[in-house]
Amino acid sequence: MTTVIVRRTAQATPPRVWSVATDIDHWPETMSGIDAVEVIAGSGFDVGTRWRETRTMSGKQVTEEMAVTAMEDGRSYTVESGGRGAHYVSVFSFLPAGNGATEIELSFTLQPTSAVARMLDRLAAPLTRRTLVNGLQGDLDDVAAVAEGGAGLGA
Repeated sequence: MTTVIVRRTAQATPPRVWSVATDIDHWPETMSGIDAVEVIAGSGFDVGTRWRETRTMSGKQVTEEMAVTAMEDGRSYTVESGGRGAHYVSVFSFLPAGNGATEIELSFTLQPTSAVARMLDRLAAPLTRRTLVNGLQGDLDDVAAVAEGGAGLGA
């Protein structure tokens, strides 16, 4: 099992950061790591919302089906996905950091579910961790930039 935690302070209020971070329809314009999002269940962003998310990772496009499985409105949400021999859990938290800023925290856990995935997880853990940290930190940086008033990628 691999767990990675990344943090970023955004110079924007928690409601503003929450609004950007949960605006699923605009994620491809907000986060440089996301190529496309196709919502397949639910409307808006709430428990039960499901989507297919496409990212380019190591030069290859990868699409995963994801779902919001828990939410504390304005404070945190949990996204889960399973496939390719692993179960993924991402917990996003948004806490006041003083002076109108927001501390964004993302805890990502990769749990291998097959023997091959467990072996690969053990062998590639350092590389996997580094790749995950870079990608997840990029997502938080992008959300913070848009929340702070920067234009989205597509603007």
